[in-house]
Amino acid sequence: MSVLAPELVKLRDGREVTIRPAVPDDAEAMIRYLKLGQPEFTGYVVTEPDEFVITVDQERDWILAQEHTSGGMVLLAETTNEVVGLLNCSAQSRRRIAHVGQIGMTLRKAYWDSGLGSAMMGQLVAWAEEHSVLEMLQLQVYADNDRALGLYHKFGFVEAGRLPQRTKFGSGEYKDDVIMYRRVDGGDGI
Repeated sequence: MSVLAPELVKLRDGREVTIRPAVPDDAEAMIRYLKLGQPEFTGYVVTEPDEFVITVDQERDWILAQEHTSGGMVLLAETTNEVVGLLNCSAQSRRRIAHVGQIGMTLRKAYWDSGLGSAMMGQLVAWAEEHSVLEMLQLQVYADNDRALGLYHKFGFVEAGRLPQRTKFGSGEYKDDVIMYRRVDGGDGI
């Protein structure tokens, strides 16, 4: 399995962003990114802004756990030492499900539709395809998140099902989740 090297990516609008694996020393910058971005993400993630109470030590431990878990990877996108995107793949240690990587992604709104999401997803999929244990990537996305659905379809993810009203917002609004997967081992279907 190859280790991802930092990659400088030129976006559609000419901005340059470095995509690289996160290291424990990135914990503080990642928390700052998540706190600043929370208002932009709130309609797309399951965490309410006041529920985000992770400490730097907890984030550092989580990054370390991903580094030491087969199938774990945290990619960050940064510009001038500011994190502008995160994409992670987490796999369970239980042998029966260790072949499935669960992914999650966020980008700052200023980077939506810039090509950054595609660049990050391309790196993660390429890494997963070379991984010795991973056979499949899986994710959940809100059914009304057309931008994310388009990105995932572009990278070969297919819908496996839906969870109606999985998320309930404080306003009483519900959102359905779309469950998607992509084989990374060359296999057909599930």
